[in-house]
Amino acid sequence: MLMIYKNDEIKIKLKLKFLALLLSAAFIAVPGILNNWNICAAAGLEDKNESAKIEKLEKQVMELTNALNKLSGEMKEIKNQKTSSATPVKNIEGEAVDNKAAGRTAAEGADAADADELALIRNKAKLSAAQRSSGAQYSSERIVSKTFKGGERAQQAINPEISVTFDHLSSYKLNSPHNYAGFQSGENFRMAGIHMQSEMDPYSFGKLTFAAKEGAFEMGEAYAIFSNMIPGSTLTAGKFRSQFGVINRWHLPALDSCMHPISLSTILGPGGLSGKGFSIDHNLKKPWADANEITFQLQRADNPYLFSGTNSGHIPSALLHVKNYYDLSRDKYFELGLTAMIGPNSRFGVNNPAGEAFDEAKRYTKLAGLDLTYFYEPVNMAKYKNFLWRTELFHVNKEITNALSGKNENINTFGGYTYIQRKTSEQWEHGLKFDYTHPFQVDNKRFRTYAISPYVNFWQSPWVRTRFQYDYINSNFAPQKVEHRANLQLTWSFGPHKHEKY
Repeated sequence: MLMIYKNDEIKIKLKLKFLALLLSAAFIAVPGILNNWNICAAAGLEDKNESAKIEKLEKQVMELTNALNKLSGEMKEIKNQKTSSATPVKNIEGEAVDNKAAGRTAAEGADAADADELALIRNKAKLSAAQRSSGAQYSSERIVSKTFKGGERAQQAINPEISVTFDHLSSYKLNSPHNYAGFQSGENFRMAGIHMQSEMDPYSFGKLTFAAKEGAFEMGEAYAIFSNMIPGSTLTAGKFRSQFGVINRWHLPALDSCMHPISLSTILGPGGLSGKGFSIDHNLKKPWADANEITFQLQRADNPYLFSGTNSGHIPSALLHVKNYYDLSRDKYFELGLTAMIGPNSRFGVNNPAGEAFDEAKRYTKLAGLDLTYFYEPVNMAKYKNFLWRTELFHVNKEITNALSGKNENINTFGGYTYIQRKTSEQWEHGLKFDYTHPFQVDNKRFRTYAISPYVNFWQSPWVRTRFQYDYINSNFAPQKVEHRANLQLTWSFGPHKHEKY
């Protein structure tokens, strides 16, 4: 009977040691796998299969632990049975000893020895796992700390964006005479526009444009926009084109036809209106339209066509533009703009015949404008189809002094243009423009000029455009009463900004 119990005890001890070794191996293996998994995760290479393997190993560890506890219970039960059925034993002196007490003492000693042995194995496994885990964590942190540290290539982000736009116009007068004082048929490389812009910080944006022409290199615009100086508004400072209507802001390559409308060039001056000063743009919270913007500008009145020129003195010109935007549907919108402007055209600090400086009597130039824009572009066909209608009307009243009589007179001039443009495919657009104006002179009511200009645009790419345009010009006061012109315009760009309308 004792041999049977002894054999069972030996078998169970062997099983316990084998399971303890398996459990120790599991404690050692799991942190290693977790270590590999953490490293992969830190490097961005997490794998679902690794997660499944870890779950499987954790389940096996739990099963081994349960089996170990079960075998420990069986061993205790066998020892209790052995103790209760054993024969009386004697102590060293040969005296009889209680079997139950002796068995209990032996069992407690065996349990203590087994518990100490298992505890030692478990402590060793836990210590090894902790060391491996800490090493894995340090290794993972070391890998992460060495990742994503390079920033050398981002240094180019501080450089300004540079674009160059070229504009070439071939224009021929079809009827005789083909050349006269105000117009020469032939080739005309109009400009190479150099545009630089940069985001200086989250609240500041700068822009610089130059126009390189044959025999001239002049600055077009140089300004900075600040978005945090005035709450709810943006502030622009520098030299910039005035926000009179819509297309006065556009440069030549960005126009929808070959040249500025005759009415705009007649009333605002050749090339449009620009100046040095400040501009404040403020968006209103939908008081009467879907979006409203008010622009107020103060610029030096050094435009000699409308204002004082180089002797502009301390009085600036002031401009107010109100834009009203209406969303008609998801495909259509309408814009209505109103513009008012006033500035001095008298001279300050000029010399009289005696050489004494004086200021002329104050005279002013007043302007008003109206602009309308309707645009339709299907959302799901935006690259292939759209329709645009735009109209602008201008009026100017300039006070002047008659050089002969010395009396004050007024130049009252009215003009405007309208055009439609339709996009029929990804590369083709065609349009028709009508232009009308009175001359910029006193007593001009009986004189007028109008022009009709159909045109076709071909976009080879967003950077290369070819335009064919025909102009019919009729004037009842110019030396050339009727003109027929054929125009070929080529525009191409380097850089990110192409032919921007700004």
